[in-house]
Amino acid sequence: MAETSSPAQVHVDEDGRLYLIGELSFQTVPDVLIRCQDMLNGHAGDMQVNLEGVSRSDSAGLALLVELVRMKRAQGQAVTFSHVPEQMQAMALVSRLEQVLGLH
Repeated sequence: MAETSSPAQVHVDEDGRLYLIGELSFQTVPDVLIRCQDMLNGHAGDMQVNLEGVSRSDSAGLALLVELVRMKRAQGQAVTFSHVPEQMQAMALVSRLEQVLGLH
């Protein structure tokens, strides 16, 4: 039987902080990326992304973070991540992406 992923959620608070909630996987990240792109297009300035609500992530979740950094840099802006789960930090370290993501 195929494993199904719980839907991930994306929220922005009144201060413009982006919150990622749920599972970031190959199944959920494409939709999350579309929602993030829509929110980033409507947000001027640097962006803070809170990952406290992420329950699980695979390499697609890490790729999402890299893409968010790329998109903000293309706009001449920065993105910072807070409450990055240990699982994602470990993947970033093994992949040598901790500096790209500002996790050092």
